[in-house]
Amino acid sequence: MDVDAVAAVTRRWVSDMVIGLNLCPFARRVFDADLIRYVATDAADEETLLAALSRELTALASVPRRWSKQPFLFTPRRCRTSTTTTISLNRSIVSCTPSTYKV
Repeated sequence: MDVDAVAAVTRRWVSDMVIGLNLCPFARRVFDADLIRYVATDAADEETLLAALSRELTALASVPRRWSKQPFLFTPRRCRTSTTTTISLNRSIVSCTPSTYKV
């Protein structure tokens, strides 16, 4: 997996969809200030995805809030879960959905 290419596609998706369609009124400020940290995982199942989430939450908790970026954890792979998994916890989002953007 080319993490930089996947992160670039995800960044474009945030700009085009989340900000462009005004789906989240708070997204533009953190996007423009480069306060989003894009984290790719090649998780193909829920257990691996949750392990990646756990690592991100541990890292987030270890950094003072004023120095931390908003983590955006994503996987370019289709996860095998009982349902599409989207978890929002404090300052982090995990999304496991098929992507319509191509790298």
